[in-house]
Amino acid sequence: MFNEIILPKKWDAESDLVIIGAGTAGLCAAIEARKAGAKVMVLEQTPTPNGSLSVCAGNINFAGSPFQKAQGIEDSPDNYYEDGLEGCKGDPVMWRKFVDNHLDTYEMIVGLGYEPLEVWILPGHKIARAHYFVGGGPQLLKLLEKGATENGADIKFKHRAVHLYVDTPNKRVVGVKAESGGKTFNFKANKAVIISSGGFGNNPKMVSEFRGEEYARRCLPTMKGHTGEGIKMAMSIGVATSHIGTAAMPSIPMDAVTKIPDAITLHHTLCGSIFVNMQGKRYVNECLQIFPYLGEASFAQEGEFVFTIYDSVIREMIHLIDWKIFKEYQDDTIEGLAMQLGIEPDNLVEGIKEYNDDIEKNGYDTKFGKKLLLGPHKVPPVKVEKPPFYGIKLMECFTSYKGGLKTNPESQAIDYNGNIVPGLYVAGECQGGLFSEGSYLCGTMICYSMTFGRIAGINAAAEKP
Repeated sequence: MFNEIILPKKWDAESDLVIIGAGTAGLCAAIEARKAGAKVMVLEQTPTPNGSLSVCAGNINFAGSPFQKAQGIEDSPDNYYEDGLEGCKGDPVMWRKFVDNHLDTYEMIVGLGYEPLEVWILPGHKIARAHYFVGGGPQLLKLLEKGATENGADIKFKHRAVHLYVDTPNKRVVGVKAESGGKTFNFKANKAVIISSGGFGNNPKMVSEFRGEEYARRCLPTMKGHTGEGIKMAMSIGVATSHIGTAAMPSIPMDAVTKIPDAITLHHTLCGSIFVNMQGKRYVNECLQIFPYLGEASFAQEGEFVFTIYDSVIREMIHLIDWKIFKEYQDDTIEGLAMQLGIEPDNLVEGIKEYNDDIEKNGYDTKFGKKLLLGPHKVPPVKVEKPPFYGIKLMECFTSYKGGLKTNPESQAIDYNGNIVPGLYVAGECQGGLFSEGSYLCGTMICYSMTFGRIAGINAAAEKP
């Protein structure tokens, strides 16, 4: 499995665990490992905690939570398991491990002070289980960092992990080489290394290799630290991959003017807005499952942009977003709005009239089959008819990556022969297993990353030195 790897003559520091990445999974791993009594060092290449949480609106799926029960919503891990396998076609064993442990993740983050606010139903789910929390993802990231440091984890920022050290005779991962400030440091892991370094959205070469040149060309970079370094380090010592060929999946489009990563238009579409292309033509049922349907449908449109269009009534229905991160265009007429956005006005006017007439006559959109708005409302589609009218110019985006390194349900890395790689764990967006065939259930990635981060931290802490 391993080529000959020369160990350093002297280690600069030692710890029970060395965790690569201070993001969603890594911080959860650090918290659990410290609770178990392990000495923990976390290496993060950016100056602050980094990860998908920093741009997450805060919708995290939990099935059977106390907050759901307080709202009168009946749900269970088994329901989530069934929705997950139906929608994502991933590894059933990984899904089972995830759902059986994810409510402990809920208890952990609520215990850190994360406050649930609302529960929505999102595309692909049969039950309302998307929990929105006060402060969204950025607030949770702060709480996880605080929880890790207050529990005694040593987080070293501006430390870029570049190499895994392997005790070749024993075929065991024993440490990490890192770079910081132009210097090289060697950190020994007496128990295990955990890779939780995120996906590879900031590495166009990897996107091209695993998904194709067109995806790489149009892929907006994600988190600064998501360069795929952890994946490459693991693959170089023989760790296998899982579903990495479907990792890059277009998300729901984002604001093309502000280009702020969390300026995606999920809430707009769930509350009744419509998508049109540059020809002014609607092209999809806006309440379909985001991955792959909405993302791929937008990705396939001709021209540089697509657009979301809504009226004053729909705008009032949209909440839990920061309007300041969007560049809205507004006009009292559809024609005027179209001219501002650069859309063919006659087609837009005609298409909206057809949409409104369809809803008036049939009670729903028969052209694309949109029968019910999701999110917080769960009502039939509403017309786009009351001025002022609003529009946002959109571009395709990739909010996270769904495939990565292969692990077993205990988060232990697996090599190409199906064997456990001793001393190496993987968790978070760099870990594959749940998602395949270009599918994904919205609101799952954060919970999945935190849960397997916790599992990795608990199991790695239990390793013998």
